[in-house]
Amino acid sequence: MNVKISKSILLLTTIILVLFACSKKEESDKWSNCNDCKIDSWVGSWQGNASIYDAVGNETTDGYDVTVVITETGTNYITVSLNIPNQYGTTTSGELLTGYSVSFAGSNNSFTATLLENSGKLKLSGTAKKFYYKANELVIETVVTFDVTPATNH
Repeated sequence: MNVKISKSILLLTTIILVLFACSKKEESDKWSNCNDCKIDSWVGSWQGNASIYDAVGNETTDGYDVTVVITETGTNYITVSLNIPNQYGTTTSGELLTGYSVSFAGSNNSFTATLLENSGKLKLSGTAKKFYYKANELVIETVVTFDVTPATNH
């Protein structure tokens, strides 16, 4: 009888430890807005994955390699170039209004991103869109959704 109780206690303890370890991993996977980030946190080359939504064909394709290059062009101003080789490319500029988010729109494209941090690591997540106007109506052609991390030290 004592052996059954010991095995039950051991099994219960193991389950609790596994659940505790899993909950700690989930906590470490949580990204939050980089509220204290300055412009130098944005500047540099970023690489990661992207999805492309073709609005004309109503089709999404995942798994593209994407590069985002951000340069400082003035006090709190940046230029963003996003490139998916042989698929998509865009460049836009604007003012960095907060440490963690940007939203720029040009005459035929836009770029929106959030700078996230987790245990000292940075990640940039966002969308880039190409569009045009037809009879005063905005028509979206392509939407790129991306997650990138620094390709070089920031």
